[in-house]
Amino acid sequence: MSVLPSTAELASDLSARADEIDAGRRLPPDLVEELRASGLLHLWLSSRLGGAEVDLATGLRAFEDLARANASTSWCVMLPNATAVASAVIRQEAAEEVHARSGVVLGGSINPAEATATRVKGGYRLTGRWAFVSGSPYCDWFVLAALCDHGVLFSYVPATSVDVEDTWHALGLRGTASNHVSVRDVVVPEAFTIDPATAEPWVSGCLYRVPAMHVLACAIPPVALGIGRRALDELVVLASMKTPFASARPLAARHVIQSELARAEAGLRGARANFYDEIEAEWTEVVDQGHASIDQRGRVRLAVTNAVHAAAAAVDFAYAAGGGNSVYDTSPLQRCFRDVHAVTQHVGASAANFQVAGRLLLGLGTDATFL
Repeated sequence: MSVLPSTAELASDLSARADEIDAGRRLPPDLVEELRASGLLHLWLSSRLGGAEVDLATGLRAFEDLARANASTSWCVMLPNATAVASAVIRQEAAEEVHARSGVVLGGSINPAEATATRVKGGYRLTGRWAFVSGSPYCDWFVLAALCDHGVLFSYVPATSVDVEDTWHALGLRGTASNHVSVRDVVVPEAFTIDPATAEPWVSGCLYRVPAMHVLACAIPPVALGIGRRALDELVVLASMKTPFASARPLAARHVIQSELARAEAGLRGARANFYDEIEAEWTEVVDQGHASIDQRGRVRLAVTNAVHAAAAAVDFAYAAGGGNSVYDTSPLQRCFRDVHAVTQHVGASAANFQVAGRLLLGLGTDATFL
């Protein structure tokens, strides 16, 4: 296994570049090249393809570290890693071609609603349009979902065959370049497609025994948790410096701020601990049994959803407590507020997932698509 690339040096520079990243609506080219060279985009890529192949929790903690510094950068590191898990189930020769050079950036979409894959000789003809494709301007390959004759198909498509539409004007995660992309009548060789109903990994690592869609869901909370941690830390600094209007004492001296900060801190820490506990429990099952049970995946999904929403609650408190200081674009609290509420809109973190977990807790069963 490769050594985990360090996030510390990169993270120290990201906060200072936050305005630049947001204004550009994408990561600056030099930062993209730094990420390519660092190995952080390939934490979950098989070592047989040149990746670090770290365990699930190690990757998640790296995303969280980056998110405390800059959520857009963390998001643009997290998604290529989650997408890279699919390289273990596409045919080996195709995976080796995709990752023939180091630093390859993957992007894509799991939503097949506006795309079709029609069977042709030797493969599929792909046509469609996809939203929320993060990092789109600098992706080398896209993994795109489409409806086909037997359900859903995922296709690896080179960037040269994909049109990127500049549509990312958004509230939060402004620097992620999560644009629309489109493909028209591109023939994808069958070796570069994945049928999720039948796909089996060609590598033996435990990470690839976890369903790729489930890995994606697990990858979302660390971004939110990192944002939540940053927001509470920023509030502590502000509260010691700010004396509110018509008050003789600093914000930190207000009893309501003291008690509500403690509640927010407990909520964030508790949700984080529960999340990583369930991740570790699932990993133990995978190591011991070769797979995780549906019940354990359900507990992870509950922890995933709870962590994102607990982080959002912590940010909401910090933003409100910051008062007028929070409303400026340059305020870290405003950026945290915008970013965390962009994260909550991802389908993997939807509040509807509480129902999924609740059904499992009641013994009613549930659709296992996202588990």
